[in-house]
Amino acid sequence: MSTRMRMHRPLVSDLPDDFGERIEEFRVASGLGVRPLARLLGVQPYRLREWRRGVAPSSGHLHALVTIAEAMGLKGVLVRPDQDLPTGFDVHAPPS
Repeated sequence: MSTRMRMHRPLVSDLPDDFGERIEEFRVASGLGVRPLARLLGVQPYRLREWRRGVAPSSGHLHALVTIAEAMGLKGVLVRPDQDLPTGFDVHAPPS
């Protein structure tokens, strides 16, 4: 294995059921094609297609995707706390 290659663990937690749709919504909203977005993420275009079909990205790729979305002002397309957090969860509550 090349020393340049980084390995990331797959996600342990479940992603929202509509995460694949969110990736496509983000891609369209960003104005990026599949290849340019894949290039930004450091993956091949087929990887984006896999994610849209429900394969979970690695934690590193998910972080990169959210970071890019945040930089473009489109984080809300991917991350929706009102839908993604358990009912009654308060992000402002002190830890127990």
